Amino acid sequence: MPSFRLPEVLNLSPHAMLYALTEHLAAEFPDHHLLATASWSFQIEGFASEGHCQFDPLEIPVEYEYRWEMEHRLSRANIWTGWFSVQWEEQSYFLLCVNFHKDYGRQRHWFLLGETEAATRRFFEAVSQFATEVTGEVLVFDGGCWAKDKDLFDSIQNSTWDDLILEGDLKAEIRQDLEGFFKAGETYRKYKITWKRGILFLGPPGNGKTHTIKAIVGSIGFPCLYVKSLKAEHQTDHQLIGEVFDRTRATAPCVLVLEDLDALIDDENRSFFLNELDGFAANEGILTIGTTNHPERLDPAILERPSRFDRKYTFRLPGELERSAYLHRFSEKLEPDLRLDDEDLKIVAEATDEYSFAYLKELYLSSLMSWISAPGERPIREIMLSQCQTLRSQMTTEPEPESQPSPQRRSTLTPAMMRAYMDRWR
Repeated sequence: MPSFRLPEVLNLSPHAMLYALTEHLAAEFPDHHLLATASWSFQIEGFASEGHCQFDPLEIPVEYEYRWEMEHRLSRANIWTGWFSVQWEEQSYFLLCVNFHKDYGRQRHWFLLGETEAATRRFFEAVSQFATEVTGEVLVFDGGCWAKDKDLFDSIQNSTWDDLILEGDLKAEIRQDLEGFFKAGETYRKYKITWKRGILFLGPPGNGKTHTIKAIVGSIGFPCLYVKSLKAEHQTDHQLIGEVFDRTRATAPCVLVLEDLDALIDDENRSFFLNELDGFAANEGILTIGTTNHPERLDPAILERPSRFDRKYTFRLPGELERSAYLHRFSEKLEPDLRLDDEDLKIVAEATDEYSFAYLKELYLSSLMSWISAPGERPIREIMLSQCQTLRSQMTTEPEPESQPSPQRRSTLTPAMMRAYMDRWR
């Protein structure tokens, strides 16, 4: 197993340490080719989890804490190191991973050792390509890098138009508009119109914007690029925005999702963002979907110019009809004792005026947990009406109710019990 006296090396400042590690590894493995990378596209864990290689730890990872003088101040870092072995295409490799948990964020460096330069580079390129290649999947941009998000991809597969409840004809309008866009490429070209579209979803949180996006992506069958942030350590806003739009153009036809647009765009990056967005005129096959909970925070240049976002859809709080349909959708997936009849649905729907879909989901979850704690003591309708009062008192103090646990949940519930009931909702 590879080893050398890491503590002596790790006692150096970051840049000196990385250089020293490279020198030590080169001396320790003269018959191997060394490739060092800090690229976030080198996602060996994901590559291995999909069965593309065998990836095994050679030792229990070790964490060190070091302090050093840097630029007239005392700095410190928690440094995590670990050795791994890799088997890929009948080739064997060693990997040293060094993680910095430093004041300003996290850095990860990989030191890859292969038997030949060609084999080492081939493996590196295979892992990097896997992380960044988009083929009907979801590629998320966050912290200055692109990465596949399996959880988001899986949630998209489980989000359908049938499970989506929206006001009036809103669902039908959106579906016809956006699904029709990808079928109309030849028509756009015939009339010399750039095949592009920009859509903006507006409205308070918890009312179906995210579910609608997942339903769109899941139904059209084209790659999705999902932007969560446009800020990163050691990269300018211009670099990050340029990287987002360059990748989008290279991936087209595709969907570009700009989540919480009001938080993504600020005074520093607005002009460059608008220039890049306008640059889509030279590209085809790009559907851009922006979302915001606070349209009043958006610059008029984004909100009011049709050539950037051609159509705006507003997601309002559900009315009584939509609330009743949503409650019924949950109810019918449960055991008979936990279902609401027509009269119960009407009563609970009336009691949940001004509830978002997120609050309705939390209502059912908290009520279900209360019922499981004492099954059969009270009918589910009575429990839900009681929970209504609790949740309504939280509406003015908790902006993200879907992420807040109900105060009446009890610790006696086991994870297995909850999984069994949650599976019924999927």
